[in-house]
Amino acid sequence: HSGDVVQNSDSRKEHRDVRPNKVILRCKRSPIKTSRVNMPPRCSSPVASAHSGDVVQTSVSRKEHVAEVEELDTLFQAVCPMIREYEMQNTKPDEVKVVEYKSPSDLASTIDLSVPDGEGSLDAFLNGCRDTLAYSVRTSHPRFMNQLYAGSNPTGQVTELLTSVLNSTVHTYAAGPVFSVVERSLIARVAEMIGHPNPSICDGVFAPGGSHANLTAVMTARSVAFPHVANEGWKPEDKPVLFASAHSHYSIRQAASIMGMGAANIVQVPVDSEGRMRGPALDAALDAAVRAGRRPLAVVAVAGTTVLGAYDPVDELVPVCRRHGVWLHVDGAWGGGVLFSDELRDPLLRGVAEADSFCFNPHKLLGMPLQCSMLMMMRDPDALTGATGFAAHSSTQGSKPTATNGEGVEESKGVRPGKPRRGLSSGCLLNGDGAAGSFVVDGGGVSPVDAGAPVSEAAEPAWSLEEQEANASQGQAAKSAEAEYLFHEEEEAGEEADLDLGRRSLQCGRKPDALKLWLAWKRHGTAGFARRVDRARALALRLADKVAVDPRFALVTGRPAGFCVCFYYIPPSLRAAASLQSGGAAVSDRGDGGQMTWEAQQRAAGKGPGTGGPVSRAVLARLGPVTARIYARLRRAGTAMINFSPLPDMGLPNFFRAVVRLSLDSYCPCLCR
Repeated sequence: HSGDVVQNSDSRKEHRDVRPNKVILRCKRSPIKTSRVNMPPRCSSPVASAHSGDVVQTSVSRKEHVAEVEELDTLFQAVCPMIREYEMQNTKPDEVKVVEYKSPSDLASTIDLSVPDGEGSLDAFLNGCRDTLAYSVRTSHPRFMNQLYAGSNPTGQVTELLTSVLNSTVHTYAAGPVFSVVERSLIARVAEMIGHPNPSICDGVFAPGGSHANLTAVMTARSVAFPHVANEGWKPEDKPVLFASAHSHYSIRQAASIMGMGAANIVQVPVDSEGRMRGPALDAALDAAVRAGRRPLAVVAVAGTTVLGAYDPVDELVPVCRRHGVWLHVDGAWGGGVLFSDELRDPLLRGVAEADSFCFNPHKLLGMPLQCSMLMMMRDPDALTGATGFAAHSSTQGSKPTATNGEGVEESKGVRPGKPRRGLSSGCLLNGDGAAGSFVVDGGGVSPVDAGAPVSEAAEPAWSLEEQEANASQGQAAKSAEAEYLFHEEEEAGEEADLDLGRRSLQCGRKPDALKLWLAWKRHGTAGFARRVDRARALALRLADKVAVDPRFALVTGRPAGFCVCFYYIPPSLRAAASLQSGGAAVSDRGDGGQMTWEAQQRAAGKGPGTGGPVSRAVLARLGPVTARIYARLRRAGTAMINFSPLPDMGLPNFFRAVVRLSLDSYCPCLCR
């Protein structure tokens, strides 16, 4: 990826002049030069820098490590040209396929999958690298529009190498000091960007993907609504129920299964004609569940649904959840990256700062290498430690454990105004200032806190063995009782112990994914990320507008809210039956379970070209199989990858979903056109 950026005869950006020790990047109208990388000063160790060419003098015990450094040099010299050639091929979409498709049996016979019983060889390793590059899907190819990710940022690629060289984890500050402070810094920065009125009470953790982040969020909600479950398991009288958009990600069903409550206890709230879960529909679903004797566990809204890319109006859902005293999680794994866009943040993420939790994946809209996901907790600074089974650490606030009534329920003592309460993971979730809309566990269900109730200033009790045992019996781990082999609190300063991030995660070993976002942010800045997101939105609208006026296609829901363009291809044999004109057509009317496209609505208002009518339900039924067959042909031919999906709840058979693909030039103003 390093070298001069030039423009070839095909008007594509290409990289050349790869130099091992010095990188000169020349952008059009904006020359940028970086000097030779300065390595840390040489230490007094007898081991000198192997990369510098100095004579290496070392003891016998370290010769093996010097050999590893030399091996790294050898591999770099062999593999880097392969990677460069591979990436350059992706600039020639008319000559290079998205994938060299082979059936599983053909692929297994083409690639040498054997591993040697005796000695291996460098040639075998390099052949394996070549085969991997040759037969893998080229996600950086311009015609890869199949998934919610595409390619990756070179800064992130280099960071992945850096983290592999360091090969550490993020469970304790002692093991990963830089990773720990970087992660906490990014959590605080994103809390500010969300617009939280009091970012200091926000918490968060990086996770290996949106599914894991959603699981952690729902488990956190469970620890609040049903604090006994982590230790004692579900009881017959619990009757938990989870509410989610009908278009929510399948990971929500997985989370319900993993938690033992069962996917059958999820209420799928119907969506409107644009694929959004609305406040009145959620309110009705919650009321019905409560009347049936069910106890709400959480509501999961979506900021960027997987298929349509729709954004639930969170500002409508927040007051509904407050009225029912239920946790609100916003799954922004796909569309949450609009956080970086001044133009899109408010209309699409309005109200997210008032949710209880929110996640988004920088490896999607922001182009980080897989995986890079962030989970934010906006109302309870200790909720994560409750979900993961660790007691909230009190080092930064100096608070003491809360007295209980013998049943694991907090005694009524109130909350000091303006001070976030530590240790709330035992079953309370409150605003940092004790404002209306907070709620507590009242021994059975979840009930709102009276905003006018007096606030007690009763002294907090000191730690005692009895209180620790009581907390532990309710799934609240005593400070010194959990993973003493890892979290050495008595030997660590309080500041360090609070950076033992393993307490906030369901993982022990965890990659330092925050480093990818941090270094890419340093490289491109907030403005660079915003430019990427805004350009993706502009391209999605441009594609939708082109599809809308092409008689060969019909949009599914019209102009997209986000970055997914959904459409049907209508073959010639069906175009007459579809009554298509030059302006495109509606897929169906709402009465048939579908909806009018944006273009049809424009025509109905006298604003758009063409006079075509809606596609009939009979034609739609035939388009579903056509879509699947075209997808299979494209994939086998390797010319393009554009995924497809049905929406049964809207009466829509298989249609194409094109995800706008962005590349490195989206970050750089001198390369964007």
